[in-house]
Amino acid sequence: MLLFFSMSVIGSISCSSGNDKTITFLHFCSGAQERKALENLIVDFERKNNCEVNLLYYDYTKGPNELISIIKGKQLCNVLAIKSEWLAQIQSNGLLAGFSEVQNNDTAYYNFLMEYCKDGGKLYCLPWLVNTRLIYINRKITDENKIEKSPKDFQFLLNYSELINNRGKYYGCGLVGPNKQAMLKNMMPLIFSFGGTLIDSAGKLDVSKNINSAGLYYYLKLSHSCFIETKREIENQFIKGNIAYCISDLSLLQKIIEKNLLHDFIIEQIPKNGSTPGISYSDAVMLGVCSKSTNKELALKFIKELAEWKTKNSFSIDFLKYGVPAQKNYLFNFGGNFFDLSEAGINSVLSKQIINSKSAPKNNRWFDIESIIEKEVEKAIYSEKSVEGSLKDAQEEITNFLRRNKN
Repeated sequence: MLLFFSMSVIGSISCSSGNDKTITFLHFCSGAQERKALENLIVDFERKNNCEVNLLYYDYTKGPNELISIIKGKQLCNVLAIKSEWLAQIQSNGLLAGFSEVQNNDTAYYNFLMEYCKDGGKLYCLPWLVNTRLIYINRKITDENKIEKSPKDFQFLLNYSELINNRGKYYGCGLVGPNKQAMLKNMMPLIFSFGGTLIDSAGKLDVSKNINSAGLYYYLKLSHSCFIETKREIENQFIKGNIAYCISDLSLLQKIIEKNLLHDFIIEQIPKNGSTPGISYSDAVMLGVCSKSTNKELALKFIKELAEWKTKNSFSIDFLKYGVPAQKNYLFNFGGNFFDLSEAGINSVLSKQIINSKSAPKNNRWFDIESIIEKEVEKAIYSEKSVEGSLKDAQEEITNFLRRNKN
């Protein structure tokens, strides 16, 4: 593991670790273009501060335990990019340095993200990119079926999906099935929009409550007129024109833009549940200062500047699968980049949906808990159990798991 990690250095490492003008940034932007975009963001910071930022890459698909092992090892790290769902686990292992509330008005992030970063009156990270779920609509299929309007609520989505599917030429809807924690994230808009929640009023995990069943039953209703597959395959089939409606995150928008197909698709907010706004599931990439950093002052300055997007035209489509800038004012003022597309209305849709969104419960075992929920919900999808039975068994497994893995 250490050999692989040492080979993943993509920035210069000519300065010694004791140099107070050098900091190391550990991140998970995996593609060559993503890394290039990240380097372009950093150039201005290095110039203004007469310093050097070394870039190190880790494989986030291996989960938080891999990252914890790296940080606890001998590898020096000043700044971390982490998935928001991992924050509690990384923090509980004492790997993040706390810092005072940010007073600068330039850090006017979405409130729910800033609250996610806090614990005991201190911040432990700043939000950098925020990802959300949207409903994607194939314009050609809906026009061919004389469906003139976007589904205003989930009942309309179900009706339209059934109509299209019954005609036999296309799938009405595409839904993510069991796929290593991708399924639950795309189910959460239905669970949230139907009034469900995974925690009780005291913040304790409670997935088995009856109110969570309503959204999952709607998922099953949609599944009767849909194509269920992995996230990647659903997105591919949607872009190929075989699926009318799809709930997915911003990785699908990235693919649509890259293939120059915006004119074929509509991007809308999650449908309502009656008169209740559709609530999306959101996750984020967070930036934190490593507790072992020997240069916390420069590291904190770096994450503040990176999170504030001081260089206003520096956002790249290569980051889009991780999200859009979490900085609120930046999101509303994209300027001259690829989001300046009036016909798609992307900017307005994104900003409204992010405001109507929720994130995963802050739990230091969430990565494992999510796997437990998915495993049980899968049984309901394939009719091995009722929805209520699968949620009850998930709650029991979660309780036993947390009991066995007390910190």
